[in-house]
Amino acid sequence: MPPIDWRQSPAHLVFLATFFKPRGRNEASPGNIDWKLLLGEEPKQAVDQFIQYGAIRALSLHQLLDHRYKVLGLKELCRKRNLPVSGSKAEI
Repeated sequence: MPPIDWRQSPAHLVFLATFFKPRGRNEASPGNIDWKLLLGEEPKQAVDQFIQYGAIRALSLHQLLDHRYKVLGLKELCRKRNLPVSGSKAEI
């Protein structure tokens, strides 16, 4: 079976839009959607196509944290959750 052309598939565009922005704990969840049934393929296959065609890019955890948080922000996040914060380090 040839790959589905996600650019012509409303279901794939909804899938992409649904997960385009990371959600916080208190934000609405997309619910219990059977994405495999809706997309006609495994969601991982759709994600691989999005990456292959440059619609999204994969980030490592380090890249994601580096992009979203600076040292001060991470320390504050740890403090709010009563997690230990290390001593002084160079602040970015």
